[in-house]
Amino acid sequence: MSLDDGGVFVVLRWPADAGLPRYSFATVVHATELHMPVERVQTCATIEAAAALVARLNDAHEREAAA
Repeated sequence: MSLDDGGVFVVLRWPADAGLPRYSFATVVHATELHMPVERVQTCATIEAAAALVARLNDAHEREAAA
């Protein structure tokens, strides 16, 4: 699998003022098409791995924000 493959997913960290969940994921192909600055956190080989990581990161972010 190459990094240009639509089957590779990248976890993204959005700017705090983006009005979006802090973390999300997209295919590498779609991530390159974003017109907003995002930080690429990690690449995942499966959608399940990307979704699980995003859920953990968003949960941790929400806990930090509530503290």
